[in-house]
Amino acid sequence: MAEPIDKLSPEEITQIETMFSALNKNPLSSEELNPMAKVLREKLGYTSPITPSEPEADTDEDSGSAFDDFDNEGAGDAEGGDPFAALDDEDDDFGPPKLPNREAEEDDGIDLDELLGEDSPKPSPTPAAADDFDFDTPTSDTEETDPFASDSGTTDEPDPFASMDTPGETSGEDDPFANLDAVDEPPIEDRPAPVIGDDPFANLGGEDTPATTDEDLFAGFDSGAEETTPSGDDFDFGGGADTPSSGGDDPFADMGSTPTPTESFGDDPFGGLDTPASDADTTDDPFGDLSTPTSGGHTSFGDDPFADMGSTPTPTESFGDDPFGNMDSPSTPSRDDEPADVGGGFDDPFGDLGVGMEPPSLDDDLGAPSFDDLAPSIDDMPVSTMDDFGSDGPGGFEEDLMSLGKEDEPEESLEANLTDEELAVIQSELLRYPPKLRRTIIDTIVNQRIPVRNQKEIIELIKAQQKPEDIASYLSGLLGERVELSDSTGKFAADGVPIIASRDAYTKEGAARKRELVRRTILSSAAAIFLVFGIVTLWKYVIVPYRAKAQYALGLEKIEEFSYETDALEKKKLLADAENYFIKGEEIFPHNLEFLNKYCTAYTKAGQYERAFEKCFGKVEPDFGYEPEDKEHKRAWENRKEVPNISFAKKTEWNDAGVETAGRRPLSELAFYLTSQDKVPRKVLKAGAYIASRLKYNVHDIDTYIALGNFHSFHRKDFIEVPPGSNRKKYKNDHLAIEYFKRVFTDGGDPDNVDAIAGIAKIFYNKQEFGTAVKYYNDIIEKYPKNAIGHGGILSTYIEMWKRDNNPQYVLNHHRQVRNALNIEDELSLFVLAKLASFYIDLDSEEVRIKYNINPEDQVTGMEIDDNVEYLLNIAYGKEGGSKFAEGYYQRARFYFKKDEAARALKQLELASTYDIRHYLAVLLMAEYYIQTENYDEAVKLLREADDRYQNYRDRLGERDEDETLLEGSPGRISFNLGKIQFLEAAGINVTDNIREFPGKKIYPERSIGTLSYEEKERRNGLFMARESFLAALERDISKDPKIVRECYYYLGWIDYNHGDFAQTLDFWAELPEEDIYNNATLLFGKGNAFYYTRQYNAALGNYLKLKDDFELKEQSLGRIDTENSDHREVYETLTALYNNIGAVYEKKQDTINALKYYWKAMETARKIGSVSEIANSNKDLVFARAKLDREPLLEDWLAPTLDRLTQIKK
Repeated sequence: MAEPIDKLSPEEITQIETMFSALNKNPLSSEELNPMAKVLREKLGYTSPITPSEPEADTDEDSGSAFDDFDNEGAGDAEGGDPFAALDDEDDDFGPPKLPNREAEEDDGIDLDELLGEDSPKPSPTPAAADDFDFDTPTSDTEETDPFASDSGTTDEPDPFASMDTPGETSGEDDPFANLDAVDEPPIEDRPAPVIGDDPFANLGGEDTPATTDEDLFAGFDSGAEETTPSGDDFDFGGGADTPSSGGDDPFADMGSTPTPTESFGDDPFGGLDTPASDADTTDDPFGDLSTPTSGGHTSFGDDPFADMGSTPTPTESFGDDPFGNMDSPSTPSRDDEPADVGGGFDDPFGDLGVGMEPPSLDDDLGAPSFDDLAPSIDDMPVSTMDDFGSDGPGGFEEDLMSLGKEDEPEESLEANLTDEELAVIQSELLRYPPKLRRTIIDTIVNQRIPVRNQKEIIELIKAQQKPEDIASYLSGLLGERVELSDSTGKFAADGVPIIASRDAYTKEGAARKRELVRRTILSSAAAIFLVFGIVTLWKYVIVPYRAKAQYALGLEKIEEFSYETDALEKKKLLADAENYFIKGEEIFPHNLEFLNKYCTAYTKAGQYERAFEKCFGKVEPDFGYEPEDKEHKRAWENRKEVPNISFAKKTEWNDAGVETAGRRPLSELAFYLTSQDKVPRKVLKAGAYIASRLKYNVHDIDTYIALGNFHSFHRKDFIEVPPGSNRKKYKNDHLAIEYFKRVFTDGGDPDNVDAIAGIAKIFYNKQEFGTAVKYYNDIIEKYPKNAIGHGGILSTYIEMWKRDNNPQYVLNHHRQVRNALNIEDELSLFVLAKLASFYIDLDSEEVRIKYNINPEDQVTGMEIDDNVEYLLNIAYGKEGGSKFAEGYYQRARFYFKKDEAARALKQLELASTYDIRHYLAVLLMAEYYIQTENYDEAVKLLREADDRYQNYRDRLGERDEDETLLEGSPGRISFNLGKIQFLEAAGINVTDNIREFPGKKIYPERSIGTLSYEEKERRNGLFMARESFLAALERDISKDPKIVRECYYYLGWIDYNHGDFAQTLDFWAELPEEDIYNNATLLFGKGNAFYYTRQYNAALGNYLKLKDDFELKEQSLGRIDTENSDHREVYETLTALYNNIGAVYEKKQDTINALKYYWKAMETARKIGSVSEIANSNKDLVFARAKLDREPLLEDWLAPTLDRLTQIKK
């Protein structure tokens, strides 16, 4: 295949043309190209060729390389398909020559010593710019004769190529070489038609026809077939006579001589090309279809692409693969009778080029010697010479043609212009190069793998002491392959010495393969081990825990549902489901510390304390504190002072089958025991997180210590106080909880654990030891200055301290530090934010400014007290879970009530009661609002709902931080408000008339009246119901609200007063504040009456006299009496009652004068407002007759149902 044409400069093209000048010489007449031609002709008796007298005209046809057409043109194309169309153009310029890979060619076996030793005429010079195959040797105008005829005469056959050198006499359509000599050819249609069958190369061998001879001049030349020429030039025709040459290496060695028609030239690769074989097939010939088949059969010559290009198109001829098989043969005679493959199948591809060596046909002189006598057998030829017959392989036709250009090229020597110093530099540089690179450079230069010009460039780079990397890079571009610096095959040592080893493993390559095998084996083994380890690890630490986690998580969900369920049967079912899921999880991964602790926390919040303790600690027998030796239960969980340090008892060890696991009963023979500080062996029935961590895993699990600390310090009401009649053990033990938390610092090795420190601080906070709590919270801040848990705990503790002493200074200062200095306000918990908002709601800015000399405005942010409330609640709302945080809505409702925005407040209360079913305070606050608006029906409904919420969830309060508000709230307010509504309705509060003015609507003590009407009975029954509610309020502890306590006690005393239980009345009223006892007129008057009925006359008289003096002063301040004024009427009515009751006391004390005196004053005071005091008048009349009638004096014993006015009560 032709190589791509390089782009060369004009100077390079000129240099190449000089190198290939020898190819432009006519091989028929040039002695330089064919030094043996003259000797051969003399030995054969041929005459010398006639030199033309006139030079041939140059053609202007500029064709490319003649070799480019070999692979692209087809035979039979007369005008454009002739690959030698430009061979006769002496002025043709070649492009860059193609340099095919050259291989050493074997000798043909022809001994040229004899031929070269004889004198031969010097070849005539040829034009420098001639074509490579200048077959156009000038001929005379005389009639051409057959160059292969005898010396004495010429053939009578016309030569179809006789006029080849004369432009215009041949037709370009029929003659494939018609345009070889013409420069300016006339058009094709102007040319005369050629005579079919003329020999186009008849005159190429010379003017005279040499005589034939019977001698075999080369009979003994076959013996040198194996010798090769040492010159390295494939076509060195000008070599010395002493150098043996091979006829097989020179495809044009015999082109200048005229052989006899019957002779064969030994190993001449083109010797038998003209002899057609009748039995040969045209196989593997890319141009085989271009030849015209002959009647005698097909001639085959391998893959020669130009087999039939010179043949005359005869209908019956076929020359197989011979590219020039028919160039010199006449077309008129038939070749049917010619012998097939005279040369034994070894055809000469240039046998018909007109050098006068074509063997005659059967029509010629049959007495001439045959080519079979000259040509060696194909079996005697070396294998190397047979490679020359391929058109594409090395040593083929194309390479032979290219080698002709080097004949006259002066041989350039790389050492010609190098000095000794430069050679020394080159030698030293080569020795410095890596062996691999050094061998590559030597091989490239010695074997001529690159042109001389590039070789010189390599030498210059070496002389310039370039880096080996640069030399290798440059050489890679020239050779078209990667040039490596070092040998990677293992066949050479580091110093470049070849390694010869008897075993493959001893070579570098073998050792590398062995190392690779060992490496792969190790990697495969490691991969297999890693795979097995990965699978086991994945199964043990990922798949199994994940499966177990799924079951455990389902159980935790059931416990959460149990916490909010109210139906007893459903709660029982949820607990069973939770335990079943726990058992399933244990079947997959038993004694999982993580989920044992989580179940402990979940069961604790659900109130299942026995189950919780089994999960976080375990179950042993006998239990701690219940040994026969400990009769006082000092080691019981509620009394212990230290954490039990457990270990295995003697001769026991852990076994999962020995304890209850996944619902399976333990095997008694596998049971094991533990001991603690008391050395009492205890059988392990169930292994909780603590027992499993210490005995099974032998670790100090921090989460287990924290879970146990939180369990024993749980601050829920039903956990702190064991319900009466319950068999549940008491586990509340703050001291033990603190010890568990401290184990985190010591055994757990985490002295800075925030959860443990905060747990201890929370214990002291719940015990209201706020100073100690602040100390532990400060410990967190010292280690973590911006920890939100520490700062939140300090703020919450300061707020509790403020509730005690009403000093807000600590809260304000620390809050402003958290907001302005630390900027962690938004990191505080939702509960702390809501509690801070509640603090600012209850804070009075004027009191802060005046009493505590604190600026209520934040100087950094400019926020006032009320601004802080909204800002904090907005932060809480924006945090995760803040939109459903009920406590935030509750505090916002309180803030709106403070600003008298009742509608917005009610909306917030609805949201709070919706998001938290336990938030009874939100419902209670709505009920109190409706009480103030006298919507008693709605108020009663809300109060009953609040009471239901409190009754259902009161035992669970304390499990969350936000439950602090519910715990601090007064659930007694529910009962108090409900009783107050009932009390006021029974007392006539809903009657539009003033209950203080009309005696008919007043309620009197039962002893003061006779038979009660139905209406009165109903009203009194209402009072009994109210009394029950007030008593319930006292039981629920309403002591946190003094106003409610005051009213409650008065209402209870008033109800008992009207029922005639005056002693109980005095007891309830004794609980009232001293201010009321000494100054409240209603209470003083009621107590005076109660003292009178309990026969404490002096005490009663003292209360009456005190009130008399107070109201007499008021009477003096009234001035003119206005009977329509209720205040005036109240003063005079009260004085009337006081005068009458004072008179009754004197009467009981047997002081009749004073008794009558006060009876008259009572009647006169009543007449001032236009009224009549019938009781005073009756007592006056019966003073002297009372002993006979056995009747007690009558008292004015009606008492107002409220301590304050109704308007104040509603507020």
